[in-house]
Amino acid sequence: MNKRVKLVIAGLMALSFGIVSVTTVSSPALAKTKAAKVISHQKLAKTKFHPNGGSLYTSTKLTKKSPKTFKAVKTTFYATKSVKVKKANSKRATYYYVKNKKGNINGWIWKGYLNKTKNLAQRASDIRRFKATYKYVDNPKDDGYQLYRDSLSGMTLAHAYNDSIYVEKAGIPSILEATYSTSNAKTLRGCQATYKIFKGRFSAKINAKLAKQWKKVLKDSAAVKRQPDVGDVTDQMYDSTLKFTNTLGNAIHGLDK
Repeated sequence: MNKRVKLVIAGLMALSFGIVSVTTVSSPALAKTKAAKVISHQKLAKTKFHPNGGSLYTSTKLTKKSPKTFKAVKTTFYATKSVKVKKANSKRATYYYVKNKKGNINGWIWKGYLNKTKNLAQRASDIRRFKATYKYVDNPKDDGYQLYRDSLSGMTLAHAYNDSIYVEKAGIPSILEATYSTSNAKTLRGCQATYKIFKGRFSAKINAKLAKQWKKVLKDSAAVKRQPDVGDVTDQMYDSTLKFTNTLGNAIHGLDK
């Protein structure tokens, strides 16, 4: 099963669960937020993080958000404590107590919103530029492409280079292979635009491999222009773009390491 089919299936499953949750009726008596219960806590060595989203809470009860705001990507936080809590929905999660250098912005934030990486600005740029390539998708109203578009719109910086079959965790590599393995000339332009975003950012060996594979893609694309109705020719172009997007996707995922 190829990655596009897997992503579509995972997305439809998430959508079906979403419908179930929407139709659940809640009682007005439950409208007030219940406090989270602390299971364990520990001190942390002062650790530097960058937030990629989320909100700060004033306490480990997680019932009140801090009025203090921060800028995702640009803000630097320092974590000194952590707690494991059981939330009102019975799910367990880890929250860190963080504050900025001045100490005037502080509170508890979910661990998943913190990232140690120093290239958050680059990730934000890559996501923005990759989104722009979708103008080349030949059939943007297709249900599958709409799932990928939804995944892009909600993609966190932490997931930018992730490779996952789950829509809510899919990063650029996942969507790249599913979208731009193609025999369509217009869609190929999106593949080329994506290549330009990342070209030259990998090891010499991987850069050389990508250049060689892209040359093969262009050769097969030219053959399709000459013989657009010959199945073997279009299949060959699809196969070459599949190999290329797989190599590029793996290389992008490697930026996470």
